[in-house]
Amino acid sequence: APPPVPGAVRALPRPAQPHAAPDSAFANPTVDSVADAADRTEGEADPPREPVAPKRGKGVLLAGGALALLAAVGAAIALGTGGKQPNEVAKNDPPPAPPKTEPPKKEPPKKEKEPQPPAPKANDSSGAVWAAGSVPVEVFTLNGHTGAVGGAAFGPDGARIVTASWDATAKVWEVSAGKPSGPQAVPEALTLTGHKDFVLSAAFNAEGTRIVTSSSDGTAKVWDARTGAELFALRGHSGYVPTASFGPDGTRIVTGAGGTAQVWEVPAGKPDGAKGATVLLTLKGHAGNVHAAAFSPDGARIVTGSMDKTAKVWDARTGAELFALKGHTESVTSVAFGAGGTRVVTTSADQTAKVWQVDGPNAPTELCALKGHTSFLSGAAFSPDGTRIVTASADRTAKVWDARTGAELCEMKGQASFLRAAFSPDGARIVTASADKTARVWEPGRTDGGPKK
Repeated sequence: APPPVPGAVRALPRPAQPHAAPDSAFANPTVDSVADAADRTEGEADPPREPVAPKRGKGVLLAGGALALLAAVGAAIALGTGGKQPNEVAKNDPPPAPPKTEPPKKEPPKKEKEPQPPAPKANDSSGAVWAAGSVPVEVFTLNGHTGAVGGAAFGPDGARIVTASWDATAKVWEVSAGKPSGPQAVPEALTLTGHKDFVLSAAFNAEGTRIVTSSSDGTAKVWDARTGAELFALRGHSGYVPTASFGPDGTRIVTGAGGTAQVWEVPAGKPDGAKGATVLLTLKGHAGNVHAAAFSPDGARIVTGSMDKTAKVWDARTGAELFALKGHTESVTSVAFGAGGTRVVTTSADQTAKVWQVDGPNAPTELCALKGHTSFLSGAAFSPDGTRIVTASADRTAKVWDARTGAELCEMKGQASFLRAAFSPDGARIVTASADKTARVWEPGRTDGGPKK
């Protein structure tokens, strides 16, 4: 095993359950217990360290980023319309004197209107609502897991959320579109049981008909999102699998584990017993464990993040490495594409997130760094319109940033270490996952004015 990162945190007993602890999915921060994690003071967590082989016994390492791997949005800038209207001869001007003939007045040329930014999608209000100085309010609490919640994501309809937990289960929750007057508990709609150890990530496909989960038991699984029936098991990685997510067509899944990522093809229909998931590609090139992986919106590329302090962009059809994103000084703990596929956000144990241009002649280019957290980051996501980014950190906060300037706009508090954060499909809500065994849903709330310093 590689030498540990200096300042690694304490090892401690896992939540009550007979499963082996996973190595860290992104940096392996340890806590004395899930309950203790909720009581630790802000900023107490040390940077994560290299993972060690899982051991069964009393002491276990609780994975910070392996926590399931759990974005985000900037403001559109209106450009001026510009241009005066042409001058016209006043209707009441007297007629010219008979002996003299006035030359016709030349109207000044009309100015071209400057181009306007595209209007936000009708169902995307993220840029408008997550404004500078917003004070987010908690509207729903998803309480039912018995272990830390390391992953949470909305379904495509925005009415369902899937969570992944160290209690070896994933759960589906129905959240209403109403406006609660205060935090409301949400009963679980479905529990996915079948993994033999921590469930580290969970995500819907684009249609909302299937869910993919990954686990420290060395597998990923595909489930029927309505019935909870297990459809396929993806076996092939050695050791824990910290990340799994669908491609946009729903027939491909990317997983990461060890030093590689794998692309799988999953049959669209029901399993027939003969045809299961098959490996299409193995992405090799990282010098450390792969903690995160995701498809671009068009499915043409894949981005991966690793303990080797880099993220890499790959051709999703051939498996060729296109380029590396270098700039973080510690492990890269999460990765995500923006809606247009031209930008990527990465988070790191170095307490920062970075936004990268990954398309065009100047790619790759670091566009901005998001600085303000006081402990390692474990997740980030863009908002649907690409104007905001949400980040989750072990400093007990999740923050919303302007994706263009990198300015911090607002933050959410009230949970232990935030392990994941994601926007709803309309951008109006954020779900966060935490070591305190809950997930919570937030709305922007009132605005106190002024960007945060």
